[in-house]
Amino acid sequence: MAKQIRMGVIGILAMAGLVLLAGEPIEEETWFEVFIATKIAGFALWGGVALLYKYWNKRGLLPEEDYEDEWV
Repeated sequence: MAKQIRMGVIGILAMAGLVLLAGEPIEEETWFEVFIATKIAGFALWGGVALLYKYWNKRGLLPEEDYEDEWV
C-alpha cells in the first residue's frame, strides 16, 4: 500500500511540474516575470521528482515494474 502511495506522490508532483511548464500567464503587466518563475519552478519540480524516484527506487520502496504482460 505504501509503495502505491509513493508512486501516486511521484505522479502528482510530475503532473504539477507539467502544468507549470506548459502554462502561460494571463497578466499583461508582469507576464515575463511570472512566465520565467513558472518555468523555473516546473523544471525544479521535475528535477525533484527525478531525485525522489531515484532515491526511493534504489532503496526498493517503489512497486516492481512488470512489463512482460503488457507486450504479449
